[in-house]
Amino acid sequence: MRKELAKQKDKRDRFYGSFGQFGKKSNWKTGNIEKTVLLLDVRDRRGVIITDHLWFNYTKEFERINKKSPLTYGDLLRFDARITSYAKGYEKNQFDYKLSHPTKMYKITKLRFKDQITND
Repeated sequence: MRKELAKQKDKRDRFYGSFGQFGKKSNWKTGNIEKTVLLLDVRDRRGVIITDHLWFNYTKEFERINKKSPLTYGDLLRFDARITSYAKGYEKNQFDYKLSHPTKMYKITKLRFKDQITND
């Protein structure tokens, strides 16, 4: 379980992550294949890693960023998102936390946090 996210459930905040890869998933309701995005080493606004990875749906925000300048492995992204819970596992009997509804997404060149931590 992502304990750092659990502490802030339903809060909307700023996050940072590096692009890992595109993926695909099947929508169990429609049977359609949908595009996904993997972000690695996702951090909060203080620079603390809250999870080693998160999968997102390929939203209009990701599409906008990717059209402007194609995403490649390691590209740094800054975005706002809401912390929500979700049921996971085959039988959906486990719960975890994720970031949803990403907005205000930007490609950045350097990580800068409130406490001036940088990652060159």
